[in-house]
Amino acid sequence: MLIYLLVFVSMIDHSTISPIIAEYSRSLGATSSQAGLVTALYSMTAIFSLPIIGFLLDKFNRSKIITIILLIDVFLAISYANSKDPSQLMIIRSFHGAVDSSLFPATLSVFRDVVIKRLGLSFTTYWLVAATPILIGSLIARYIVGVYGFSALFYVISIIYIIGFLSSTAFFRIYTYTVRRENVSDFEMMRRERLSKTILFTAYISAFATYNIIGSIVSSMGIYLEKIFNMSRQAAASEIASWTFLSTLSSIPIIASLTYIAVKGSREAVRNMLLGMSAGVGSMAILTFDISMTSRIFSSILFGITLGTILPASSKIVSDVPMNFRGRASAFLSLSYLLGVVSGAVISTRISEHIHTDLNISFVYPLTICIFALIFNIYQLFKIRSKIL
Repeated sequence: MLIYLLVFVSMIDHSTISPIIAEYSRSLGATSSQAGLVTALYSMTAIFSLPIIGFLLDKFNRSKIITIILLIDVFLAISYANSKDPSQLMIIRSFHGAVDSSLFPATLSVFRDVVIKRLGLSFTTYWLVAATPILIGSLIARYIVGVYGFSALFYVISIIYIIGFLSSTAFFRIYTYTVRRENVSDFEMMRRERLSKTILFTAYISAFATYNIIGSIVSSMGIYLEKIFNMSRQAAASEIASWTFLSTLSSIPIIASLTYIAVKGSREAVRNMLLGMSAGVGSMAILTFDISMTSRIFSSILFGITLGTILPASSKIVSDVPMNFRGRASAFLSLSYLLGVVSGAVISTRISEHIHTDLNISFVYPLTICIFALIFNIYQLFKIRSKIL
């Protein structure tokens, strides 16, 4: 149970802070460009820190690193609440991205270190627990901020971090005992299917394509809604939030029903990612030609299939590497997520601002990335089958 609590804590903070951080920075006197920079700084610093964190996760006790990260996060959450101006907030946001972004690869690594048997049930539970805070985080943030203010939200998050910190200290003893008592032959069970570099790349490019869609949606969908339907910025933002919420909600039954298949082996994991990328292609193709409410609903449901298959399958593949490389492999998966969001947001926005056609052309970029990932998944599946035959 402790590992699942740590998974929940690792996801709830980012999903609650991200929706309100731009408005919080504006409340401290930031301009629109400064607010955008504050929002982006988390990902910008994380991109540089994740490879280092991955190395540290393989070099030192992973459970102890989680404890240290959560302790730092407690002080960062309190610092958020007491920020006086945008400059202070930028510094805090930068440190938060550099430190907190490592929680996901750290928890994924220690999860796979201690969970060897009953992978289907365990991985399903892992991603259902991870999806829950993503689903409710923005709703919690909007309620607390609306009723009690911005500072109250960060104090609530600091309490969550404290709970996570205390849980990690208890988990440390369990983790150390479990890893020590497992002999080499136990871990050899995870090495029977040697993972080639191409399988890892398949997981990374699929994760990149998935989050490229997210970056493209949050950055450019509002532009089309304002232009085509004359929506206000607030209404467009609400529609984007609805699309994201429905996608996450749709992913939960997919996680519950298909994750147990993905963990059976590399071939099954690639099949799940193939399904996910096919749904991603469909989701972006719909929005490219039509962005009406009906199309947005179908698009979000298809993307829910993408989320529900890609996240568990890709994490299964990267966590199946030998134990002394698992931290780096998991960190590069997180890096794929971040690079996908950043590139999707930047490139799609530029396309929507400079290219004018009857098509919603900015969605062609994530569509192209999904097609490439789909082709690579097909290639990888045939490669695995040829080895078996």
